[in-house]
Amino acid sequence: MGKKQIADVLIEARRLIEKPENWCQGAFAEDASGHAARLFDENASRFCVRGAIARVVGQEPIRARSHPATELFSEVIGGVSIGVFNDFSSHRIVMAALDQAIAKARAAA
Repeated sequence: MGKKQIADVLIEARRLIEKPENWCQGAFAEDASGHAARLFDENASRFCVRGAIARVVGQEPIRARSHPATELFSEVIGGVSIGVFNDFSSHRIVMAALDQAIAKARAAA
């Protein structure tokens, strides 16, 4: 399987955090009880947007920050820290930004 297209990465990340109970703030990943979890642990079930993108691309968040999907999302939110954006925004706002990034990625494809 080849590299995933940017839109596909963003769509998969969106699916991971689509439900508010699968989204978190203050950590890349959490378990269902809200305790911090390692991003690729099987008990990780809640993700911040940066953690969701990193999980989809199979890289730790520090490495995934240079992935084109992460860069496009950052561009959509005005270049602010994705972590700060995630942690100080509502789920609805994060999802709207993901939708904008997906639309932008599809338009560029």
